[in-house]
Amino acid sequence: NDLPRVRDRTDSFLRRCLIIEFDKCFTGRERKYIKEDYLTRPEVLEYVLYRVLTVMPSYYELPVPAACKTAADDFSLANNPVMEFAQECLPQLVKYDVFPFEILYILYKNYLKDNNPSSTPLGKNTFITELTRVVQKPPLADEWVYPGRGANNDHIKVPFGYDCGREELLSDYGIAFPGPYIGKRVTGIVRRNPVAVPAQSEPPTA
Repeated sequence: NDLPRVRDRTDSFLRRCLIIEFDKCFTGRERKYIKEDYLTRPEVLEYVLYRVLTVMPSYYELPVPAACKTAADDFSLANNPVMEFAQECLPQLVKYDVFPFEILYILYKNYLKDNNPSSTPLGKNTFITELTRVVQKPPLADEWVYPGRGANNDHIKVPFGYDCGREELLSDYGIAFPGPYIGKRVTGIVRRNPVAVPAQSEPPTA
């Protein structure tokens, strides 16, 4: 009774899913007569048909229980490794406000290798497309923003003098940042509420 795996991770598909967990166990105390006797009685079947044809409205919408909403979130997370990566790793990036997609993709591949070594990582372009979609939805949208791409396929600049120490998560994987990116224009995501010390946008002059 595991959560199903699907390739379609679009919102339109997920809205059509209703995940119902069967968390009760009746081993050793089954009431088999319900299925074997009660549900085979003509009067019971006739009553059910009567309810469907005459009592129930032709169109109705059932409320979604909280347990089903929680299960739907788990289902979405289980089928979207980028969302799982983003929700676990982005909150651990605490010292800088600008993160290039290139850095995040390297981090994603390392994360996947540690947490699901049998899986195949998405291609870089697919990862970027999925990550930009993920960070535009709560709860990540409250913390991060994707500014879009500029005319030269970039949109943000890693400032000069941008050195707030090591990001522990990146350092654990031997990922160098911001060193090689200082002063460069990149594509990536930006923190909504800056935490880094403001740095100059141009290189210092003598």
